[in-house]
Amino acid sequence: MRRLGLLVRHQRCIDKYIADFACLSERVIIEVDGWSHSESETADAMRQAALENEGWLALRFSNQEVLRDPTAVADDVLRHLQARRHANSPPEDREG
Repeated sequence: MRRLGLLVRHQRCIDKYIADFACLSERVIIEVDGWSHSESETADAMRQAALENEGWLALRFSNQEVLRDPTAVADDVLRHLQARRHANSPPEDREG
């Protein structure tokens, strides 16, 4: 994630969960799911909801997506970050 200019930590504890990757400054979690996650969709959804309730943006990608096209995954993360930053930015002063 260096190309995005972000410090991303691997295997970071967030609340009672361990995130595959986390950017603490942006409060973004990136999960890379293997075949075992297809069997735990309900638990993953509950985990994601709990993290998002704490203000984290949780993005999920499959192993295949990351291996097949890591650039597309990085671009998708960047799009989400930009949208999040835009949504959280103060409105512009329009009285000028």
